[in-house]
Amino acid sequence: MEQVQLEDNVLLTAKGAARDDDFRLLAASYQPLVARFREREGPAALAADRQVDPQQPGVQPGDEFPKGLKKWDDSSRGRPDAGGAQKQGAGWIAEIDGPSGRKESRWFNIRTWGSWRLAFLLARLQRRLWEDRETAAQAGGAGPAHE
Repeated sequence: MEQVQLEDNVLLTAKGAARDDDFRLLAASYQPLVARFREREGPAALAADRQVDPQQPGVQPGDEFPKGLKKWDDSSRGRPDAGGAQKQGAGWIAEIDGPSGRKESRWFNIRTWGSWRLAFLLARLQRRLWEDRETAAQAGGAGPAHE
């Protein structure tokens, strides 16, 4: 029951999303959800190998999985950053070919968002908002097409 109530938050819908005029999610509006997702998921929140599908951490059975989403996990690759320290980034990336023809992306790090689940939900929502932006531009309007 807690999962349904938490994930039914209007902020996690295209219609109720907190976004700017460029259809980018406003991160500060989603910060209150971090602790709730982390608490609900407990020790599994940041552990890909403890997810339903370790290859797609945070994705639940029956979830819509749109194109333009991909997982990244630097911690499993063992690659150092420019300073030689081990990279620890992991999460979901939302990508789309932007209106000017250049690719846009937004990275949702599990350390920032507290869980694989919330990182996935936000990446999916970001992708949907960008799709809505394209739909609105083609129709000459400015509103979400998804609910």
